[in-house]
Amino acid sequence: MEEEEYLLWLCSIDGFYSHSQGAVIDYFGSAEKAFHVDEKEYEPWKKLRLAWVPRLLASRTGAFIKEQQRKLSRNGIRFISRKSPCFPQKLRWVEDAPLGIFVRGALPDPLRPSVAVVGARSCSSYGYAMARQTGRSLAASGIQVISGMARGVDGTAQEEAVRFEKMSFAVTGCGADICYPASNRRLYDNLVEHGGIISEFPPGSAPLRIHFPMRNRIISALADKLIVVEARDRSGSLITADCALSQGKDVYAVPGRTDDPLSRGCNHLIADGAYIVESTEELVRSLTEVFPIGPGFHEQQVILAPSEKLVYSNLDFSAKSTDVLLQQTGMAPGPLSEALLQLEMRGLVTEISRNAYARKQ
Repeated sequence: MEEEEYLLWLCSIDGFYSHSQGAVIDYFGSAEKAFHVDEKEYEPWKKLRLAWVPRLLASRTGAFIKEQQRKLSRNGIRFISRKSPCFPQKLRWVEDAPLGIFVRGALPDPLRPSVAVVGARSCSSYGYAMARQTGRSLAASGIQVISGMARGVDGTAQEEAVRFEKMSFAVTGCGADICYPASNRRLYDNLVEHGGIISEFPPGSAPLRIHFPMRNRIISALADKLIVVEARDRSGSLITADCALSQGKDVYAVPGRTDDPLSRGCNHLIADGAYIVESTEELVRSLTEVFPIGPGFHEQQVILAPSEKLVYSNLDFSAKSTDVLLQQTGMAPGPLSEALLQLEMRGLVTEISRNAYARKQ
């Protein structure tokens, strides 16, 4: 078997999450070794009485892996491990990045801007209106919308994006084969056609409460910026905002009445330094000003070689040295230099100082 299959095995064990997956790989050296070592090597893990250990040991069979592959095939889902060149670069460097993801549909285009829109499930009429305006304005400007397909703000913003047949991507707290909530079935189907469904949980995984804070770090990681429309104190949206800030992303918040519980989270974000959303038009204008990709860029991306796409996806508007780029892309110095030269010639990248590059603004 290939390493991708062993990684699929680790990522398909029920209740076995990314931090534990990483600990097992660190201990044994690889997923393949973890699969093949004698069971006595797991004695230190057994002594910890962790719930996933018996499930992991019972799943170390070729039959288990083949059954997972059949599940993926039946549901039109791809497994993409962190070892794969298709794994999103934005997600690769996140703390506690998933070992692999399950994708139904497409992944966000790394050469187009992406913005996450999150907010309250039980939002107000004001929240619904702002979510619709935000999703519509982002989609009309060619900006990909990332969210969680939840009721309320998340689903409303994504519905507006796919209504214009623009790309939107949902990161779910359940398997990518499950539509949750069930009332969003039409949105789920539209997202598969005009974007994708992304999950770190294997097919069949239920939407457990523990899953949703975990998926929030992926929502923020895949986006260039985050917008919070409505949020109560200590809401899941504020967890996503914290993830975005820890990842170095700008956070925007829609202000609300000081006496409205649904606006307290947003008002606190603004008080703590988040950008205030005064109008969707101004928001989109500020976003499109800092992205170097215009409405017609989508047609240009087909001429970029895979190495150029890889390098561009690892650059941002702050300069990065070639040493950092070598580490992040895994490329050799020669191909990296050639890719940077080609991107400079296309007007997408500029050399800020000697051997330090950034996206061109």
